[in-house]
Amino acid sequence: MMEDITWLHIEPTTRCNAWCPFCPRNDHGVKLAEGLVLQDLPVECLEERIKQFPNLKAIQFCGTFGDPCAAKNIDELLDCAFSFDNIKTVQIQTNGSLRKAEWYAELPQRSKHLDLLQVWFAIDGTKETNHIYRQGTSWDKIMENATAFIQAGGDALWQFIPFKHNKHEILDAFGISQRMGFSQFRLFENDRPKRGGKHYRTGEPLNIRPWYRDGKEPPEHLFVDQLSSWGNTYNERGEKFVNTGTTNTHVKDSNCQHLRERSVYLDAKNNLYPCCFLWWANCSYENTHINIKQEFEQKSYRNYCLSFCGSQ
Repeated sequence: MMEDITWLHIEPTTRCNAWCPFCPRNDHGVKLAEGLVLQDLPVECLEERIKQFPNLKAIQFCGTFGDPCAAKNIDELLDCAFSFDNIKTVQIQTNGSLRKAEWYAELPQRSKHLDLLQVWFAIDGTKETNHIYRQGTSWDKIMENATAFIQAGGDALWQFIPFKHNKHEILDAFGISQRMGFSQFRLFENDRPKRGGKHYRTGEPLNIRPWYRDGKEPPEHLFVDQLSSWGNTYNERGEKFVNTGTTNTHVKDSNCQHLRERSVYLDAKNNLYPCCFLWWANCSYENTHINIKQEFEQKSYRNYCLSFCGSQ
């Protein structure tokens, strides 16, 4: 029910400046996916949605098909979120190469009444490699923006996806994050299908391959005490999920962020779904009165949830 929802995951836009080869918004890194409409979530729609959830405490601006900072009305959307007294946490996930440094420097002041405003910077490598996957982004711009945000008192997290081409730079990137003042550095194993990429301008094939751990232990060059999240699954608040290793017939609260956080996903068309993963599965839902537990545990797509999120 609406009273149960405490976390709202918002897709503010389908626009983005990057051409990441594994992103569903494009064809392996070139041209937009067929049928994708470039649009921004209207502010009045967000306001009405927030009012639907009386116990909402946290908002996550995170794109499935776009970068939040690419939304033409991102300032208005943020101000809308900041205006609700019950919202205590706001999270923004971005590739970091959009907007000016002054914009990032002003964020902590604009949100000073919150318990936490955190910006996740998706940076997959150093200057030598980040652009290989994060095509169309600028390393210098990312560093300038992240520095401005951190120096203004902002809480920044560095999100790093290891690939074959950047795995040797994990420690270098971690060191940069520490010197800059990032509060956290997290590694995320790539969960996209194993497929090649293309150069976003020329269409030429790229040698981009996912990299997964071999065996149960981290690579020798990783310090487990420093990179404690490696090999574990965490929710958006940094709490570790529990995986019993058994075969489940239901999605468990402990293994699913959207059950555990009592979260729903709002896309740029103003449609609500139990989560963004089920949105990918092309499931259709009513826009109101979602019973999260019933939707996850009783519907025919249950096995998809279990296999996709690794709890089966």
